[in-house]
Amino acid sequence: VPVKVLGVFDTVGALGVPPIFGLHISATELMQYSFVNTKVSQVVEYAFQALALDDHRAAFAPAVWEQPHQPANLKVLAQAWFPGVHSNIGGAGGYDDQSLANDTLAWMLSHLKTADASDDGKPLLDFDASYLDWIFSLNVAHCNNTPSVGGYRGWALGKMDETLTTAYSFVGDVKPWAGWENWRDWAHPGDLARTPGQYESYSAKSGRRTKRKRPLVDSNETIHPSARVRVACGGKGLDDVGPYFPKGLEGFKIVGPEGADMRDPLAKGFKWVGKDVEGKEVVLEECTLGAIEIALLVASREAVEEQERKKGVRSQEVEWQRGDVTGVVNGKDKH
Repeated sequence: VPVKVLGVFDTVGALGVPPIFGLHISATELMQYSFVNTKVSQVVEYAFQALALDDHRAAFAPAVWEQPHQPANLKVLAQAWFPGVHSNIGGAGGYDDQSLANDTLAWMLSHLKTADASDDGKPLLDFDASYLDWIFSLNVAHCNNTPSVGGYRGWALGKMDETLTTAYSFVGDVKPWAGWENWRDWAHPGDLARTPGQYESYSAKSGRRTKRKRPLVDSNETIHPSARVRVACGGKGLDDVGPYFPKGLEGFKIVGPEGADMRDPLAKGFKWVGKDVEGKEVVLEECTLGAIEIALLVASREAVEEQERKKGVRSQEVEWQRGDVTGVVNGKDKH
């Protein structure tokens, strides 16, 4: 049966029996419970996935997609990495601040609004934009009235909660595509940073790495501009501890066109450049904002400005809208 669109939020393939303290059952027994095939189905035409940069639970390692075997119906594959943990991306988990999920929803809807030439230019999905405005207004009001959040923080700056609890720190799931091959950390086997652009292919039959280490085929991964903006604005890390920078991209530089402002969500041409564990260069392009995302950005700015007017103060967390952020231009910062 043909599938027109498959849109998902941080698929983690949380199936199988996770090893505890590095101990696990045999590979043969485990295969009947595990999920190792991350190729897009051959019957899907459009595939979109929003991924979390900051969830470092091995049991929630991401199932990053790659191109399907041919022949296939796939026309478009797009995967973008966003600031946040698993439930920030999908808008679940009972968190008081759900504003980061607005960004992923707007990204998904922007893609679904893309015209499909085979259907006479009709969008992949029709929806009522006014409903999104209403949902956003409820979210802002909730943040402003919830002490644990401290008010709506602005676009890309929502709160991120640490998910690696004591229990998860000792549980590592069998996600071979995520690089879980050697028990390199017996103290905390459940801690595994996510590494965009560096995932490899594994056999769906054996669950083992292919004989020749092969990167995922045309996974079309990009970094969302919200990650750059959060870094440039001095946004907060997990549980509001320290300045933000994705753990899995430590050592990477954010580089862009000469004179481009890292704080500007609409700026184009930025890249994240670094090296993998073997010293090979990794270049991650940045995606651009779609129509629904730009509408959310405008609404976010208006919400912050309204909040400031009521309080009679200017928020430092959204200073990117109007002032300078010193020392964080074109990757020339401590990172």
